[in-house]
Amino acid sequence: MVDLWKWRYDVLVTELDPGIFLFQFGCAGDQRRVLLGEPWHFSNHPIVLGVPDAMTHISVDSLTKIPFWIQIYRLPFLSKSKALGKMIGEWLGDFLEVDTASLLEGWGPYMHIRIFLDVSKPLLWGKMLKLPQYLKFLELEDQGVMHSLPYGPWMHGTPPKTAGIDRY
Repeated sequence: MVDLWKWRYDVLVTELDPGIFLFQFGCAGDQRRVLLGEPWHFSNHPIVLGVPDAMTHISVDSLTKIPFWIQIYRLPFLSKSKALGKMIGEWLGDFLEVDTASLLEGWGPYMHIRIFLDVSKPLLWGKMLKLPQYLKFLELEDQGVMHSLPYGPWMHGTPPKTAGIDRY
């Protein structure tokens, strides 16, 4: 953990209960850097972090949520937005933020959001989201419109260039 977290000041680690450790950071910046870098894992086991306060008692039952970055694929073209990311994030867990760079169409075929997931529940492998604009596209495809377009075996493209491919 020392190599991963790279703190500036000393960190005191004490075991409160079996499986529950208290990390006392030397400064608030080190603590903030560790919390912003979540999720963490040790030996392929997730580390659930929580910030204690004077009013709550920390137990295994209270440490159940970890922030994860989630990639959302198969979104219709030009439909990536913060509102859509928030809606999907609240549907999957507790929404935290949307990566604004992933809202650009040149970023990639997905939108990047961060949510709190409950690790005491099983993970979802995927979920279909039905957007109104996307459903209209699927209805057109099902009505045979895609099959009536002027495409067929009579169309020919230029062959790919082969010069220089077999040089090595």
